[in-house]
Amino acid sequence: MADNNHRNLQTETLKTTPLVKTGKQTSFFDLSPWGLKPLSAWLSLVIIAGVAIILNINTLGHDFVLDDMGVLSRNRFVLKGIAGIPEIMSNRTWEGFEGSVNKTSFNYDYAIYRPLSLVFFALEYQIGGLNPAFFHLMHILYFAICCIVVFFLMQELSERKLPWLSLLVALIYAIHPVHVEVVANLKSRDEMLAALFGFLGLMYMVRYVRNSNKILNLVLGLFFYTLGLFSKESALTLSAVLPLALFYFTDAPWKKIALNTAIFAVPVLAVLGIRQLVLAEDVPFYQFTYLDNPLMMADTLSRKLGLRLWTIGKALSLLTIPYELRSSYHFGDITYVEFSDWRSLLSLALHLFLGFCLIRYFLKRSYVIFGLAFYVITYSMYSNILFVMNNLIGERWFFTPSLGFCICLGVIIYRLMQKGAEIKQWGDFILANMAWLAIFISIVLAYGYKTFTRNLEWQTNFTLAAADVITCPKSVLVSKGFILTLLEEHKRRPNFITAQKVKDCIPYFEETTRMMPEQIQLNFALGRYYQEIGMYEKAEERLKMLFQAVGVPEGIMYETKLILAYIHNAIETDPKNNEIGVEVLGEHIKKLGAKANFLIYKEYGLALYWTKRYPEAAQAFQKALDTPDAKAQKPDMIGMVWAKMGASLALANDLPSSAKCYGNAVNIAPNSFEALAGYARVLNLQGYKDQADAYAKRAQAAAQQQGR
Repeated sequence: MADNNHRNLQTETLKTTPLVKTGKQTSFFDLSPWGLKPLSAWLSLVIIAGVAIILNINTLGHDFVLDDMGVLSRNRFVLKGIAGIPEIMSNRTWEGFEGSVNKTSFNYDYAIYRPLSLVFFALEYQIGGLNPAFFHLMHILYFAICCIVVFFLMQELSERKLPWLSLLVALIYAIHPVHVEVVANLKSRDEMLAALFGFLGLMYMVRYVRNSNKILNLVLGLFFYTLGLFSKESALTLSAVLPLALFYFTDAPWKKIALNTAIFAVPVLAVLGIRQLVLAEDVPFYQFTYLDNPLMMADTLSRKLGLRLWTIGKALSLLTIPYELRSSYHFGDITYVEFSDWRSLLSLALHLFLGFCLIRYFLKRSYVIFGLAFYVITYSMYSNILFVMNNLIGERWFFTPSLGFCICLGVIIYRLMQKGAEIKQWGDFILANMAWLAIFISIVLAYGYKTFTRNLEWQTNFTLAAADVITCPKSVLVSKGFILTLLEEHKRRPNFITAQKVKDCIPYFEETTRMMPEQIQLNFALGRYYQEIGMYEKAEERLKMLFQAVGVPEGIMYETKLILAYIHNAIETDPKNNEIGVEVLGEHIKKLGAKANFLIYKEYGLALYWTKRYPEAAQAFQKALDTPDAKAQKPDMIGMVWAKMGASLALANDLPSSAKCYGNAVNIAPNSFEALAGYARVLNLQGYKDQADAYAKRAQAAAQQQGR
């Protein structure tokens, strides 16, 4: 009994020991206010917001990137503005995306309920329309506000006794490069709002526990935390951070801590209940494979442990030295790591050491230990330890947990620069802490430079993929994304894909497909790429692999047949191969109806021509010439269609009509060998020898000129 009383007394003594010391430091865990006069609150806020905005202002010219289309630019609920908010609140997050409605080749209809970011997008759309610059401007401002909230949270935790520490932590948070994905990618508004409102909820709850008379603080704490939970599930972990913060930074007894933690859990139960009502249908949370997360294919205990240890070790390395940043960490670039691998063992040793420190010094109630515990708690749901995520690592996942790292780094810098804590003049302070100031400035410059330059890589899907394919050249999904963005960029800028680009890119693609020859989407993307640049044989080789593959989505199979039809026309293979062109293009024309354009009818005519259906081919060519967009075609293209129509009619034994078509072809494209030679043959068959000879000579001259 005496021992229990002694332990209780010892615990109470620790609990009443302040984190902020007023005298000389007795250990590394002690912190004292600097002797320097603190900056005014307004000046601190201007500095924090200014740094956050300046480092990220270069995202204003960015386009919608990656999943922005699903939650913003192509989300029918968001594009209704304010009128779409009721549908946003009552449906799954991706329900409004057109891909979910049309059931295209990709499945976006999974069970996610994060409505608040879409509500913000709808309000911004109501104000500024579908203008990427306006959305990015608002995104930067929210990030600046989030950094300011970090400052106020730190001030609240320290009872405003360590303003310089609060400023240091907020500045580190503002400049950290691992936040680039969240700030540059609008889709990550959910992550940003979850942190912003979660931090506010935490701050007001600590304030309420210190002064229970002010019920408004409790109301605000619960309100903001509820908003955070409606933003993203990551806010859930902050309910476990609250009792830790109350234990460390208030003198509240255990019962009061437990009571307020229970109160803080009320919004969790409410939001989870609403989420369950909205997600009543049996829809998977997220459909992913080993291509997304190699843990899905880890077939031995050694690999399962090794890859998990590598993952949490990589997470720490990204926080400390964020040198190589990427938008994805997928199979190919990351395969398997055995438990015996030095990277796994190093990660294990490091985490055992951190775990020892966390347990050994937990009752010291230190900011460093709090920061470490904050990181462990908030990153736990993303670590792949508790359950397998849709990716090994996502840089956006660090947006909330990184505050723990920023607290640790800020405290270390603050503590090292407390040499001469009583110094009150800036000049003396700088001289006394010159070495540590130099280190801090170096960290700020390095982090800031990385943040600014990495932002530039997020400008478009193409710039991001082009950067990531260099960083992780063996990643299957990154290579697939690079191919698709190349094609999209080529559509926007004709002749964008040059011979040099082809030469540079093919090694990436071939290496990836060598590793994963059965990957459906990658082979499809490669087939499209090769077809676009005229490498028809390689295109055909890739696309035909899909006919032997299992589980090819209907949309991809249809597109594959369509591309193969174009390829067969282009390389003029034997008639049997072109049967697919007749079938698929015919179905395509029926599907489009009046929307069928010049190109489709032209390709359909060629498919019919090579399968020897000459009258039908002539009709298809005529329809191509009758389409509204025929006038926009180049003369050589129109001449070619007239010539093919003439050839079809000639082979159908309608020589007079054939001659008229060839005559039109020659008038439109006077130097076309095909038109001149065909006209000469038809005139000769009709008995017009002199005219036929004249056109034959012109055809010969055209052939010489064209190097035939």
